[in-house]
Amino acid sequence: MNSIPNAQAAEIEELETQVDGLVARIARIETANDEFIPWEMHKRLSAGENAVKVWREHRDMSAIALAGAASVGEAQLLAYEAGGPEPGLRALARIAQVLRLDVDDLVPPQHDDIAAE
Repeated sequence: MNSIPNAQAAEIEELETQVDGLVARIARIETANDEFIPWEMHKRLSAGENAVKVWREHRDMSAIALAGAASVGEAQLLAYEAGGPEPGLRALARIAQVLRLDVDDLVPPQHDDIAAE
């Protein structure tokens, strides 16, 4: 009589082990295409350096190549990288596409002044 609960407990434990293994495999599959960035690049982005410039350099692209591939003026791109006006959402979307990123990766985080009060 005592062996039945032990057998069920062992079976439950084995099934839980299998579930844990499957969850780990799913997590690896879901993150297989995630890009991990070097620490130096993370520091540059965290310090507020222009994300387009950081990613462009990470992708080993010149400003001329990125501007041409994204159909953006080179002067406009260089001005934006230097802190000038944002090129606009459509241009940022094209730049993001060429750099294989989401637009969100290129837009600096906005500070919520209301939350700071």
